[in-house]
Amino acid sequence: MWLFVVARNTLLNSRRGDRRRSAAVTRLSERIAIQASDAETDTAVELRLAISRLPAELSEIIRLTYWDGFSSAEVAQILGLNASTVRTRLSQARAQLRTELALWDDPIATD
Repeated sequence: MWLFVVARNTLLNSRRGDRRRSAAVTRLSERIAIQASDAETDTAVELRLAISRLPAELSEIIRLTYWDGFSSAEVAQILGLNASTVRTRLSQARAQLRTELALWDDPIATD
């Protein structure tokens, strides 16, 4: 009987923790949504535009890495690529983004 009580309490504690985490995630996502709508700056718009101008395979890697928070190994699994290929493409994408955003900061360089 003792083992059943321990198992029951363990399950109840786990469910209680899941509910707390779920509620915390909901509160956090609501707070982020409010802040994101308030913080729509020119920089955010420029960055989204620069990412959209990247080739599709590079923009996908940028989004998976920085927006979704996946590691290079996870992105490689998702896209069915080698991790080294993902790291190389991520490096290329960052270099292209730096160039694109530098052009936004220095409009004379485009003449």
